[in-house]
Order: sequence, then structure tokens, then C-alpha cells
Amino acid sequence: MSPKILVSHQELEPSDMDVALRDAGLRTAVTDRLRSCAFPALRMIRLDIVDGNVTLTGGVQNFHQKQIGLTIVRSVPGVRSVRNELTVR
Repeated sequence: MSPKILVSHQELEPSDMDVALRDAGLRTAVTDRLRSCAFPALRMIRLDIVDGNVTLTGGVQNFHQKQIGLTIVRSVPGVRSVRNELTVR
């Protein structure tokens, strides 16, 4: 039997742990990329990352910022897909 590891109050199999660690690294990379963006609203969006699939939520000021957020996240190595649920306020 493989050892299980507790991450965020969930027991994970070793292969699940690999995915969780990859997603954590991806979160850091995406967050860093968004923080370097010129638009403050993009620095504040929420990310949900599961197995390299990223969901963006939160509010931005216009459609242009929504598209820039999508483009930035897609450009990060390791991102498999992006679901853009940003709303224009």
C-alpha cells in the first residue's frame, strides 16, 4: 500500500500529490505573471487550478482587461486550459 499524504485536509495518493504540487507551482507562476501586469484589476482576480486547468473569477474594468487576463494565463507553461469567468464591472 502506498503512503498517503495529507494536503489541505485531504489524503492524497502519491500520484495525486504530484498533481497537487504541480498545481501549486502553476498557481505561483500564474500569480507572478498576473502581478507583473500593468492592470491592477488583473492582480486581484481569483484562480482555481485543478490538474493544470485554470478558472479565472473576479471583476475587471472592461472587455480588454478580460482578454488580457486570458492571454496572460494561457501563456504560462503548464496551463492546460483556461475558463475565463471574469466579469466586466
